[in-house]
Amino acid sequence: MRTSTGFPGRIEWNVGSLQTGQRIVLQAARDVAGADSVRALEMAVLGTTLATFGAGTASSEDLDFYLPPPADRAPARLRCLAPCWKDTSTSGAARCARQPPALRQAFLIAETLPADADPLANLGTGAMHLGDHEITRRSYGGLLALARDAGAVTTVVLALARLPAGDVPAGQWSAADAAADEALVLVLTLT
Repeated sequence: MRTSTGFPGRIEWNVGSLQTGQRIVLQAARDVAGADSVRALEMAVLGTTLATFGAGTASSEDLDFYLPPPADRAPARLRCLAPCWKDTSTSGAARCARQPPALRQAFLIAETLPADADPLANLGTGAMHLGDHEITRRSYGGLLALARDAGAVTTVVLALARLPAGDVPAGQWSAADAAADEALVLVLTLT
């Protein structure tokens, strides 16, 4: 199962260690890279996203595989995720700052996609690092709606905790306060 979905990595970082979860997901991406570059890219993006949650940058051993850039005719979801994988050897903010045109293109592509948690979460983080408060709010707002509909409480908490990153710079103090309060209440009920 590890090589097909990275699911054990998701479990590990939710209930165990972020670093171990990241390593499991990146190992799964490396395992499938030769056979399924699309799935490998999805898992690699997931693994590198963990750096923004405190897992730190991945080791060079974990990143020792090649993923070709998607072709222009590749599925939109894949072209949307690809900029999130580039240059994982640095922090998310530094990575995003070096490739704003690619992320801006990904933001445009995302507008044509159905709601999907992975692109919404990754592009929300990218927008946050670029200081694009509107896309930050839109991405995390979309993730919040998707999570609420699915009853995915931990994703609801994640989206609520990230929404203020778009609300505060835009002067939306009440919205930021409400999101943070709801996230706190949910976390306290989960513990």
